[in-house]
Amino acid sequence: MNNNKHHIEGMIENFFELLKEYSDTPENAEIFINYIRLFLRTKSGTPLPTVEMMSLIKKKKPEIFAVIRQRGKSDLLLEFVTGIHMDTENAEDRMRQYLSKIAI
Repeated sequence: MNNNKHHIEGMIENFFELLKEYSDTPENAEIFINYIRLFLRTKSGTPLPTVEMMSLIKKKKPEIFAVIRQRGKSDLLLEFVTGIHMDTENAEDRMRQYLSKIAI
């Protein structure tokens, strides 16, 4: 596995850890905002699962998502990513499929 694939795999695994580790409180929103910015700067030969990630935040961390959406009023990047979503079950499945593909 090359370094880029390994980095992306680690980023996705870190995302699932963030979901488990941090409670859904506004105080934790900055942690997720910083993660989103770092994630979106990741260079990849394929599209990153951004829609899936934001859908999971919206469903599993609604208070954090609300803070991110509020910050999006003065931040175009956050405004864009809070406007995209999909079905949560499909989002989680697709994130795991993405992990499986890059692990090969």
